[in-house]
Amino acid sequence: MDEKWNDEAKKILKSLLARNGKTQKELAELLCQHGCKETRSSVTTKINRGKFTFAWFLLVLSILDLQPEFKKSDTP
Repeated sequence: MDEKWNDEAKKILKSLLARNGKTQKELAELLCQHGCKETRSSVTTKINRGKFTFAWFLLVLSILDLQPEFKKSDTP
């Protein structure tokens, strides 16, 4: 897969965390509270590589009390 998509995933998730006032350490703690066996290190690695499952991303959105919104691109 093209690295640009991993970079985009990383930017989006880091931005969402920042806008919601959460650190990667806090996210790891919240994930643990939801039954995921994550550490600060494992969360940081996933985010920095931009490699995580869509299901994991949806869980993060749920934890941050966010909902995905899909719309058609304005770009042809």
